[in-house]
Amino acid sequence: MNSVYVHVLTPIIAAGLVNALSFSRKLPITKYKNPWIPPGPIVGLVWLVLLGLLGYVHFKLYKKTGVSVATVTIVVFILYCLAYPSLTSFYTDSKAPTFLNVVALGSALLVTLRVFAQDSSLVPYLVPLLAWTTYVNIVTI
Repeated sequence: MNSVYVHVLTPIIAAGLVNALSFSRKLPITKYKNPWIPPGPIVGLVWLVLLGLLGYVHFKLYKKTGVSVATVTIVVFILYCLAYPSLTSFYTDSKAPTFLNVVALGSALLVTLRVFAQDSSLVPYLVPLLAWTTYVNIVTI
């Protein structure tokens, strides 16, 4: 469990499987008719990168502190992100996906604050996560 490859590749592989399942079941990644939102496959690729970065941050923190509030927060956030496509597929004509986006942004902020409290040098790896969740919230509200 001390290998960077395990920490980075586990969420990437899990996200790849979720993406494959979502596309094979024809679950739309996004239900918005907004030209500013990229197509589903691009969204899936963005999350592969973001989850890889989260895995790397988790590795660095786990190596430094072991199990901590920050490492657990990262794992919970990764699990939420992996469940997101399935959660939004249940709500085609409601505001629930918008609410779930706000939850993702709030959770990303919480993860960043927890990481900052443990090791501020890792925060730059979370900037793309904050940028993406902010962008999605802006274009979907």
